[in-house]
Amino acid sequence: MALLSGNPSIARFRFAEFRQIIREIRDGSFARDLLEEQRINYPRLRAMTEAARAHDLTGTEARLRQLLKLAV
Repeated sequence: MALLSGNPSIARFRFAEFRQIIREIRDGSFARDLLEEQRINYPRLRAMTEAARAHDLTGTEARLRQLLKLAV
């Protein structure tokens, strides 16, 4: 199976994460958590967004886009 090439333990971990996400969607806990997050003005989403902006890869991507003249 192509998805299991590379490190099989990482692939198993990812599949376990996906299964958990699907369970949360099916049992309604994902929707409840999302509505609670919305009610309190998305603090976790804001923190994740800020962490993504501060990540080294974000700056690298911007520099590459500039070098390749693909800036948006």
